[in-house]
Order: sequence, then C-alpha cells, then structure tokens
Amino acid sequence: MSFMLCRRKSGFNRLPPRPIGWPILSNMLDLGTMLHQTLAGLRHKYGDVVWLRLGAIKTMVILSSKAAGELFKNHDLSFADRSIGETMRVHEYNEGSLALVPYGPYCKGRAH
Repeated sequence: MSFMLCRRKSGFNRLPPRPIGWPILSNMLDLGTMLHQTLAGLRHKYGDVVWLRLGAIKTMVILSSKAAGELFKNHDLSFADRSIGETMRVHEYNEGSLALVPYGPYCKGRAH
C-alpha cells in the first residue's frame, strides 16, 4: 500500500483521475443504467478526462469538447489506428468496412 502511494506521488503514474472501482469488475458497476448522467457526475467530480477500468479493459473517457479538441490536435496519430479482432478477420468484415480500415494510404493490390 505504501509503495502505491509513493509511486503515485512521485509522478510515475500519469493517468487521469479515476474512481476506485471494485476488484475484477472495476468500474462496470459504477456506471449505472443512465450512463450520460453518471458520466456528467464523474466530470463534476474528476474533471474533463477520466480513467475507467471496465473489467480488464482500460478506458480513457473524454467528457468535454475542449478536452476532445486537445486530444485530437496533439495525439491524433496515436488514436487513428483501429485494432481488428480475429473474429473480424476470419469473416473478412475488415475488408469491406470503412470503419475498420487501418490508418494510412490505400495500398491493397499495390506494391510500395
């Protein structure tokens, strides 16, 4: 416990603020049935950027247009690429969807 407090104070953990959450389920039970109201409450308590854990998935939630503008202005390439799961590849859904196209120039069938 004291190691975690020292680590947090020393600046190693540079994540946005977050609600603590439950073991294993993390923040999934905290979200409730009215997600938009829950997120508005989190914004008032933690600010425009909140870090949530949804089970094993770590999620950064942007809760204002100003924070979203800064994110996409300064870190656009970090968030431009999409991860495509094996299920999508097996059924070749990634081949015909603009939503799943990797970021970059179109090069199918062309040599670089």
